Amino acid sequence: MSEEQQDLSGARYEQASLRNSRFHRVDLSGSQFRFVGVSLDTENHMSWLVSAAVLAVGLVGLEFARRAFIRVWSRAQEEIEAEIKQREPA
Repeated sequence: MSEEQQDLSGARYEQASLRNSRFHRVDLSGSQFRFVGVSLDTENHMSWLVSAAVLAVGLVGLEFARRAFIRVWSRAQEEIEAEIKQREPA
C-alpha cells in the first residue's frame, strides 16, 4: 500500500470515527447529557419513566423471543432423539 493510500485510509477512518462519535459521546458533567442523539436529564422524572418503559418493553420482547426459541429448540431436540433411537439396534 502506498503512502498516499495509507493517508486516504487514515483520513476515512478518522471521518468514520468522528461520524460515529456523535452517537457514543456522553458528557457527564451535570444532570443533562446527550446519549444516542437524545437529550436526557437525570433530575427529570420523565426521563427515568421513559427509560424504565423502554427497559420493560425490551424485557418483554426478550421473553417472547426466549419462548419462541425454546419451542424450536425442543422440537429439534425431539427430532434428534427420535433419530438416535431409530439408529440404535433393538
